[in-house]
Amino acid sequence: MFATRTAALRSLRARRSSLTSHSFLSSLPPPAAMTTANGTKSPSTSQPLLPQAAQSLVDSVDAFLFDCDGVIWKGDKLIEGVPHALQALRSSGKKLVFVTNNSTKSRKQYARKFTSLGLDVSEEEIFSSSFAAAMFLKLRNFPREKKVYVIGEEGILEELKQAGFSCLGGPEDGKKKVELKTNFWFEHDKSVGAVVVGLDQYINYYKLQCGMHGCSSMWINTEGAYRSWKTINLPDGFLVRKVPN
Repeated sequence: MFATRTAALRSLRARRSSLTSHSFLSSLPPPAAMTTANGTKSPSTSQPLLPQAAQSLVDSVDAFLFDCDGVIWKGDKLIEGVPHALQALRSSGKKLVFVTNNSTKSRKQYARKFTSLGLDVSEEEIFSSSFAAAMFLKLRNFPREKKVYVIGEEGILEELKQAGFSCLGGPEDGKKKVELKTNFWFEHDKSVGAVVVGLDQYINYYKLQCGMHGCSSMWINTEGAYRSWKTINLPDGFLVRKVPN
């Protein structure tokens, strides 16, 4: 599926759009005003594309890749103008792909989120880091008799299982504990051949121990910080520094 999708994107032929400049530009918001130190508003120095330049940009490419967080939505709220812009691009025959390095959801779960926001987006149009991890192992011919340990959430587990891999860990191991005492023997599954690390709200010492027992590690997202819309949370990069490769 991964190879097919990649080939399809590469083989798209150039097609000139029937999209009018007016319909495309009408979905773009005006330049945002900047707030100065004294609280007053000053016009942004950025300028919208002129109609001819915007049309030239749209005509010059066959596919558009969109990030999701902060581009399509903010949290659970759809960003204004997105439905009109996506429909305008689809009407012009453009290929749309939605990418995200947030591994907490699978493509199926993301498709449900798009639907809940009123957007018609299929699983085939979504490329998440959880899916990329599963396809990486598949393309590298990871032994089927080996298991994958997941320091992460349901999105990774679901994509790995859909790709045919046996996996363990995830939120369920967030309930397990390690006895921190002298001469404690930590039992671990010796059939684990790889560890996949992503954002994990249930991280604990048990998971870190499982991830440090001689397995090859794959880091899904090594960003220095994860920003929600009200707080800055512990980063994925924080986790991967605890699990050696």
